Amino acid sequence: MGAGLKDNSKSPVIYCAVIFLVTFGIYWNSLQGDFIWDDRGLILENTSYLGDWSNLVSTFTKPFFGTTPFYRPLLLVSFILDYQLWGLNAFGYHFSNVLLHALNGLMVYLLVFLLFKQRTFALIAGLLFVTHPIQTEAVAWISGRNDVLLTFFSLLTIIGYLKWRNPQRTKGFFAYAGFLLCYCCVLLTKESGIILPVLIVLVDYFFRNRLPHPVDGRRKIYLPLMLISALYIYVRINLLGGAIQEVEGVNIFHTFPGVIITYAYYFKMLLFPVVQTASPPILLVDSFQSPVFMTSLFLVGSLVVVTVACWKRFRELSFLLLWIIVALLPFSGIIPHPVPALEHRLYLARVCLSMVIPLLFYRM
Repeated sequence: MGAGLKDNSKSPVIYCAVIFLVTFGIYWNSLQGDFIWDDRGLILENTSYLGDWSNLVSTFTKPFFGTTPFYRPLLLVSFILDYQLWGLNAFGYHFSNVLLHALNGLMVYLLVFLLFKQRTFALIAGLLFVTHPIQTEAVAWISGRNDVLLTFFSLLTIIGYLKWRNPQRTKGFFAYAGFLLCYCCVLLTKESGIILPVLIVLVDYFFRNRLPHPVDGRRKIYLPLMLISALYIYVRINLLGGAIQEVEGVNIFHTFPGVIITYAYYFKMLLFPVVQTASPPILLVDSFQSPVFMTSLFLVGSLVVVTVACWKRFRELSFLLLWIIVALLPFSGIIPHPVPALEHRLYLARVCLSMVIPLLFYRM
């Protein structure tokens, strides 16, 4: 995008206030909600755990989820803090979710501005992010906070990376240290955050002409991320006894149709969020001749073709589509999961979809 896209508006505070007010306006009713589904097992049945301040430390060293292979200490820290503030008043937990969602909208605004240097574009993207219906499950359901919190730290990580790559505007050491610290927080929030370095590679590749390249910059970016990821996997294996959840009786030929169908379902919900449900009626099949698989393959294949076709002439669109594909990778079924699809898993992928409509209008 050329220099003509730049916007010298001096009212970023007003733009941020608009995003904040719109978010709370949309989700105001959710503040009256109660504890439902997993909230009961996670919060209501663990008040002694959440009420003990010492667990702010022990949650990092002792598994909380029993035999379930989850290591999400920062999610638990957020619930401990909520319990200390609100007790069992569900209003406070819902308020925290909506507040995090509003902050994510502000960071989408900042991320888009850092990439495209245009405040109106960034405002539209931020508003589309906070208002998209598919975000409802992640925001209105207290236990959906894991994806909201994951996206919060993910956006902080990428923004910290962009700030570090622009040393004229920020002190390099603090931006670099913040960038790595935020990535640690990503991993300590949810397992799927381990794909974040791939998203950073995408940003580095597609926007390399706009980012300064410090000496041995890539070594300073990628090597620490790899070391942190390896340390996380080592700690997780030692604490939980395994890196991922094992699912017996699965092979690649059974998995591939399911991956394509899952991707197709997620893309459909991102583009046409109708008939939203907590139990998605996704039909996984093993047959390559199934009409469900063939239809899904056509949709996913079409998006791949668009991504490749736009690689040189419309690089930004290729970047946005690849972001969505990578962000959904942990939930695609490549790693088999007992629940094949849930709407709150789309939260991070929705970040870049928010940029598509304003980007298309600009290019047209």
